Order: sequence, then C-alpha cells, then structure tokens
Amino acid sequence: KSTKLLEEDLLQNNLNREQIIAVEGVINSKDLYLIQGPPGTGKTTVIAEICYQNAIRNQKTLIASQTNLAVDNALSKLIHHPKIRALRKGNEQSVQEEGILFTENNIIETWLKKTANDCTKLVKVKKVNIEKVENTEKELADTVVMYKRFVNSTEKLKLNEELMLKNQEKIALLRSQISWLEENYKYFIDDVMCNAYDNIVSGDTLMSA
Repeated sequence: KSTKLLEEDLLQNNLNREQIIAVEGVINSKDLYLIQGPPGTGKTTVIAEICYQNAIRNQKTLIASQTNLAVDNALSKLIHHPKIRALRKGNEQSVQEEGILFTENNIIETWLKKTANDCTKLVKVKKVNIEKVENTEKELADTVVMYKRFVNSTEKLKLNEELMLKNQEKIALLRSQISWLEENYKYFIDDVMCNAYDNIVSGDTLMSA
C-alpha cells in the first residue's frame, strides 16, 4: 500500500503538490526513483524533505554531489528535528558556511544546541497551553458560580410567581364572597336600616308626647 503524506507529516510546510508527489515517490520506491527538474524548481527542498521522511522511518540518507555547494545547500534546508542527525563529510576547508555546523568537529555541539533550542520552544508552547488551561478552568469556575446564582434566582422567582398566583386566587375568592354578600344581604341591610330609622322616628314621637 502506497504511503500518502498529509500536511502534518511534512517537515516543511511550503512544499507544493508536485514536490510532495516527488517525496512520496521516493519513500514508496523499492529500488530507484529519479527526480528531474530545471534550476529553481525546489529539488533541494525535496532532498531535505526526503532526508526527514527517511529519518523518522529509522532510515539513513546519503547526499552526494559533484559540487560542495549542492550538498551544503541541502544541509541548510534541514530544519532542526531531534530525529535528524546530519553529518557533513569532507575537507572542512572546502565546506560552505551552510554545511560547516554539520562537520565532524561541530556536529555534536550543533545537535545539542539545536535540540536545546527546540526543547525551549516546546516548553514555551507548553507553558502557554498550561496558562490557557488554567484560565479556562478559572472561567469555568466563574461560570459555575454564575449558573448557581442564576438557578437560585430562578427558583426564587418561581416561588414569587407561585405566591403571586396564590394571592391572586385569594383576592378573587374574597371578591366573589363580597359580591355574594352584597347580593344576598342587600335586602337584609335595607330592612335593618329601615327598622333603625323607624325606631328613631318612634322614639322621637314618644319623647314629644
């Protein structure tokens, strides 16, 4: 089954589709795979990516050229990765600036420095992520407190609404009772008032007699 490279599988994020196809051709080839292209088409970039893909598969890559510059250019494209341990063989006096860090006298120091820098960057990223998690936890705690307050206020509001409904029912009952009393005792009250008036008038007559 042929290996297909995804964007997250690549060492370099600037490869175009043709370059990715070339790298896939190499890692899927069992014997020989030829890549041809005019200057400026990104062959050196492809070589660096092939080195990385082989390294993460625990394989070795030999870069050879008739000119020192071509080899050193390929080395300069090798972005640091712990899996990549590049070694530049040859006369150091003829090695270009891009390749001098990878010579036998410098390779260990170069790898240690680059690994330390890589670890420092990873630690910084981890710290940022930890701060984000801590801030998220704090925001979540505040959200929980606000939610509890909302629930409590909602329950109080619900109780107030229930009390209001009960009071409204009581008021309606009292009004119906008052209406009933007014209706049924209207004549009784009139009789009482009339009797009271008659008694007053009779009392006045007796007193005058």
